[in-house]
This record gives sequence, C-alpha cells and structure tokens, in this order.
Amino acid sequence: MSAGALAQARALIGAAREIYAGDPAVRRQLDECAERIDQPLRVALAGSLKAGKSTLLNALVGQDIAPTDATECTRVVTWYRQGPTPTVTAWHHGDQSFNVPVQRREGSSLTFDLGAMTAAEVDRLDVEWPARALTNTTIIDTPGTSSLSRDVSARTLEMLTPEDSASGADAVVYLLRTLAATDVAFLGQIGSHVGGESGPLGSSEWSRARTRWGRAASTR
Repeated sequence: MSAGALAQARALIGAAREIYAGDPAVRRQLDECAERIDQPLRVALAGSLKAGKSTLLNALVGQDIAPTDATECTRVVTWYRQGPTPTVTAWHHGDQSFNVPVQRREGSSLTFDLGAMTAAEVDRLDVEWPARALTNTTIIDTPGTSSLSRDVSARTLEMLTPEDSASGADAVVYLLRTLAATDVAFLGQIGSHVGGESGPLGSSEWSRARTRWGRAASTR
C-alpha cells in the first residue's frame, strides 16, 4: 500500500473513531484496524487436508520452515513471521506459552515437538524465522478444512471468520485438488467475512504470482 493510501486509511479510521466514540464494540474493531494497518500483510493458506499448504508456504519463503508431514503440529493454526532467530512458541489457555523444540532429521522434513501437549490443547503456534519473504508478510498456515476431526477444521474457520471481530487474515489463498461441496460452503463463509475480490489461480498464474512475491521480498 502506498504512503498516500495509508494516510487516507488512517484518516478514515480516525474519523470513524470520533463518530462511534460512544459504541465500545465498534471502537474495539476500529482500534484493531488502526493497529493492524501498520503491521505486515496477513496471508492465510487454507484448504482441504494434504492440499499442499505447508509445501506452498515453504516454496514462497524459499526455505523449509513449515512441517509437511501429518503430525500434531499441523493440526494447529501456525503464524510465520520475520524474526532474528528461528523460534517457535506454543500458546495455550489464552496467555500461557512455552518454547517448542524444532527438529530436522537427515532425510526428513522439519517438525515441531509439542511434547506432552496435544493439538487440542494448543491455541496457536507462533514461528519467528529470519526469512526476507516474511519482512512485510505474515503467512498463516491453517489445519485442513476436511479433517476427520471437526474440532480441527473449526480452528481454521474460527480464525478466518470470528463472530465478534475482524478476520485474522487480510487475504486467503485456498488450495484444493478437486472442488467439493464442503469447499464451496467454506469459501462462501470466508468471502462473506473477509470480503474483497476473489478468483482462481492456475499453475501459470500462480507461477507469476510467486515470481512477483520473490521480487518484492528481495527489494525490501
């Protein structure tokens, strides 16, 4: 977003704050908008189980930083942000957290070891990684929407379409192998909550988008 557009957005938020000064619920949402406008763009990767979300994330970042095997950690909403050193933090019971060991065995993909905790007990994972592609973009890897566990699928929906606040993502990339009725329903819910334009990306369009992403990251 250009500096001029950012200034206009801040002015609109400021004006709205004055208009809705007496409405605490609206003020909370406007305060969240004011805070997020200066943060990196949040892009969520969603889709059915084993659709390639983590693989795509690794390709966009240019490093293997997301586990691709179906383990406990892939059943948790995971935020990938720019950071000085590789660090993984698990948040549970609201405001409690612990450091998660990162393991990478020879010949196998990277894994996050939750120890005695299960995915159901972890609210989210925060991954900080020194990757240039994450400088101005936070990528959110979500559990598969067609998981056999309804609770696991619900985690993605709760993050993208919360009932009493704005979506956790500014944009959503939805991956699928074949279009099913569950995908259509899920996309409808996301579209009505996140808003904005939408459209399909084939292999050629996605290749061009990935190239632009890499060029943008290299200039930041």
